[in-house]
Amino acid sequence: MKQLILATLMLVLTGPAFAGREGNGAGGYEYLNAKGEKEYQLLDLYEAKIPGLVHPNGLKIVETDEDYHAQALKAIYRLKQAGWHLMAEHVENMLKALVTSNKDVPFDPDRPGQRLELAFPEDAYNLFAAPKNYRPVGLANWNDDLEVIYLDREKDKAMKSETSRAALRLHEAVYKALRLRDPKLEDSRMARFIVGYLFSDMEPADYPFANRLLALNADYARYDMDSDTHDYVPDYIIPYDYRSVFQEPVKVRIQKIKPEAYCPVAKAKVGGSSHYLQWDSPDMREIQLGDWVDVNVSSESTIYDKLLLTAYVKSDYCDYKVEFQFGGGLILPAHIYHTTCGEGCEYQAKLIVYASYNDMYVLRELRNLLLSGYAKPENNWGLYIPGTDYQGLR
Repeated sequence: MKQLILATLMLVLTGPAFAGREGNGAGGYEYLNAKGEKEYQLLDLYEAKIPGLVHPNGLKIVETDEDYHAQALKAIYRLKQAGWHLMAEHVENMLKALVTSNKDVPFDPDRPGQRLELAFPEDAYNLFAAPKNYRPVGLANWNDDLEVIYLDREKDKAMKSETSRAALRLHEAVYKALRLRDPKLEDSRMARFIVGYLFSDMEPADYPFANRLLALNADYARYDMDSDTHDYVPDYIIPYDYRSVFQEPVKVRIQKIKPEAYCPVAKAKVGGSSHYLQWDSPDMREIQLGDWVDVNVSSESTIYDKLLLTAYVKSDYCDYKVEFQFGGGLILPAHIYHTTCGEGCEYQAKLIVYASYNDMYVLRELRNLLLSGYAKPENNWGLYIPGTDYQGLR
């Protein structure tokens, strides 16, 4: 069997922070309960029960009368259980800000003793009209421009349950955390998507956005890098909370694109640098074509948020395919970005993976996949998810 002499290089780099933008608030429906009293239901929990909006079959929302603040903290813990530790930390900080800094809506200057009403959020983009005898209302608004958090306290006290009150606060906290990560976020649909699962009877490990090894094709996502990182434009992106992908064991495999081709190998070499460090070439090794081989990663390396893997191979002319595997599951193809041929040919393959602080790229495609392309392998949305039919663009 033909052999390759292979060397690999791993570079770990640093990355950007995140910022915020002006946002809107939480909405719901006003209706009369069995006692003939006004009651309010949060849009997030109402639409989560409708098949196709948050889950293909709809979710079962569990509402209780346990103290709303305790329920909010438990929901944040479920977010951590789903693997989103950094986001959960941000959501918890936003919840604290909301609890300590919210204001009731002001009084109407033309109607003594009566308060103004918050508008039903313009960025809700809910698909269906309000049910019969339900009136759309605004319940809270976190206005980034005015640096004020309005909470309609009268309506808050008349929410359907303590669970609804907790979900109202989580909506504002989650939406604010998402806006901080994605300055271009234009609506609250993703916040409602997340909140719906956090207050459902589904186990956190089963959430569609639960932590798993996955990546999103950066070209498909039209991912925009910051100006100071143009030298390291990523091939694939993962949410920052999935940065543990970088700490998984890494393997490499080189295959002939045409199995019948004869590809003798002469030698291999390795090299590379970043703006900060220069690495010496690691030892060269021989591997069998088609075999997965461990990539030696220095235990002294600090994992940041960019990962560059490169492989250099010399042989006679042949069409190769180079793939890297993370944790025995996630397989990402490297890009053959340079070929030089003289007496022999030298192939240079690289793979750049970036853990993005802007989780919306991956979250949006996960939501699209679940609601629009589930069980349709041809609609794989540029996602690489081990153990599924979704293994990137075909």
